[in-house]
Formats: sequence, C-alpha cells, structure tokens
Amino acid sequence: MYSFYLYPWDAAGSQMAGVLGRIAAAGINTVKVAAIYHTGKILLTANSSARVRFPEDGAVYFRPFSEEWHNLALKPPISRLCATGDPLAEICAEAPRHGLAVGAWVVCLHNRAITAARPDVSTVNAYGDRYPHSLCPMQPEVRQYLRGMVQELAGRPLRNIVLEAAGFVPFRHYSYVQVEGVE
Repeated sequence: MYSFYLYPWDAAGSQMAGVLGRIAAAGINTVKVAAIYHTGKILLTANSSARVRFPEDGAVYFRPFSEEWHNLALKPPISRLCATGDPLAEICAEAPRHGLAVGAWVVCLHNRAITAARPDVSTVNAYGDRYPHSLCPMQPEVRQYLRGMVQELAGRPLRNIVLEAAGFVPFRHYSYVQVEGVE
C-alpha cells in the first residue's frame, strides 16, 4: 500500500478528479484524507489561488450523521467546506474511479477549538498549567469524544483510519504558538 496524505481543500470541487488522477498516476493506491485536522500554517507551492493556508482550528471535514455524534458532549467545529457538501464523502465517491482506496487521517487530541470552549478538558502539567492545544485523554468526555469520532468514521467506506496525536500531546509540541526558552 502506497499512501498519500491529502487535505480535503486540495481536492475540493472541480479540481478533485485532476488531483486524484495525478496521485494515481504517481503509483499511489491510497489517499489518507484529513478528516479532523488542527490549525497550522501550510505552504501550498502548487496552489494558484493561495500559497499559504491557515486551516480551520480543530475542524471536521465531513458531515456527521450518526446518533453517537449527536450525543457527544465535546464536538469539534464542522468545517466551512461542509456548507456545500461533504468533502470526505465526495473523495470516497471519486477515488475508486482512479483506482484509489481512501483512509481517514484523524488528529485526535490536538484541538484548540475544543479546549478554547472547554478548558476543563485540556491537559494539565505537573505545575498546574493547562495546554491550550491538548485534550487530556484521562477525561471521560475526551475518551467519549474520541470513541465517537472513530465510530462516526467507521460507518464510511474507508480502508482504514489513521490516528495522530492519540495520546498526551507533549510539552515540546511545535505549533504556531511561540514557547519562550524552548529551541
């Protein structure tokens, strides 16, 4: 299996077939689509409309449909890309036409959007400081959230689900926040 990690905005709308076709032509047979992703700053050298993208903070790039989702106490924001469609479902529908399987790429516990709304579920270090980018896996609501996200994705035509940041997000995690005294 040769995989290509794909942001949903890179395969949105009319550019989807071309993007997936180029990936397949390169000998790749699977795309791992960012289904839940954190904020950041991404350089897009091949994009003609925007060279730098700042993803939505902690957003979901699919339209949730399961009952489990509706019962969750913690929910990440749904991306603006979902206002006109379901990016993950659209990629799942188009990818097989190019000989590609689809997997989901989930950033689990690195989510500033949720911790901003609910600081009580963020990770706390030994000194009592909260990490504003990190959900604490010891919190029951956080475990329910993660289980709900995986169950939501398990109901889709995916080859697999890749979990990133599924445990404690460390102090020395690089994000767009400057940490004084840390190289």
